[in-house]
Amino acid sequence: MAFIYLSQCISLNLTDLQDNPNRWWPKENISDIVDKYIKVYQLDLLITFDRGRISGHRNHKSIAFRIEYYIEKSSKTPLINEISTASFIFEFSSIIDIFRPIIKFLPRLFRSLFSTKFPFIFSSPNDQRILFVSSPFRYFKGLKAVHVHRSQMIWYRHIYTTFSRHMFINDLDKYQQLHYYYLFFFSPVKYSFSFCSFLQSIME
Repeated sequence: MAFIYLSQCISLNLTDLQDNPNRWWPKENISDIVDKYIKVYQLDLLITFDRGRISGHRNHKSIAFRIEYYIEKSSKTPLINEISTASFIFEFSSIIDIFRPIIKFLPRLFRSLFSTKFPFIFSSPNDQRILFVSSPFRYFKGLKAVHVHRSQMIWYRHIYTTFSRHMFINDLDKYQQLHYYYLFFFSPVKYSFSFCSFLQSIME
């Protein structure tokens, strides 16, 4: 069973990284903090939000782009996995959505089960995708942890913790860098320029 020591749980209260769903966090600050604690604790795995940011908050979405900046400036990085954001329909499907990610993992599961019995079936470790499913005990433990943050528990958070699939199921994908120089624009020039300006603004 994997766990994190209490001594390795760090809470930061920085003026330029305050919780604000409408604000993009500075890329240099995020990159420096990530780099610092990866080196301090010699981490070999980093789990972060994907670019869909799960919550819809800009500060959460900015983390994925700031990780991109960290990768670009670092000579060596650990394995990075990002939590896959579900679409709105599946986001609030709770444990019912378990069948969809399991189907994606069935080929790997079958190869693992039958590779020992049939030599021609080859199974190898795969770090491209990871699936976590919480037991009822783990769900209630997570729920208890959420309720510790009393200031955050407004009415819709109770709905979220009851129906969100992320309380039960999380599939992680290996982090893939975005390469913006592969983008092609077929729209008029003014729209291309606007989109380029938008990309530049979120990367700063």
